[in-house]
Amino acid sequence: MEASTPVQTNITNQTNITAQTGGNVCAPQIHGSQFHAPVTMNFTNGGYSTQGTAPATGAAFINAKWAELVQRASGMESILDSLLMKNVLTDEQYNIILSEKTEQKMMRELIHGPLRASGNTGKNALYEVLMDQQSCMMRDLGAQ
Repeated sequence: MEASTPVQTNITNQTNITAQTGGNVCAPQIHGSQFHAPVTMNFTNGGYSTQGTAPATGAAFINAKWAELVQRASGMESILDSLLMKNVLTDEQYNIILSEKTEQKMMRELIHGPLRASGNTGKNALYEVLMDQQSCMMRDLGAQ
């Protein structure tokens, strides 16, 4: 069997992928996705259909909207407190970020420092904290 070659795909509204009977279909792997809502996939086999939903992640939202989050940053002390309590930040990271002079610099340092290193776990935690503490801003940016 031939090895499949990964293909980078831009998905706008709908993408159909078809395989012959007994064939394999590989769903596209989305890197740096800008999906902010669940992605629904329909699978059809011989007239039988099933559906699966992949939930959007907070990490995808943070990756897509980091520049806007930096520009609109406010209430950073409370955000940092929450992330420290969730063990997303160490005491040292907390103090370094808190020493920045503006809230925009604090948010930039947070996203490009500790959260980049922690991967999706840290970004998902930031998303949850922002949804809790700044829900109006988050909804304005497209969070659901």
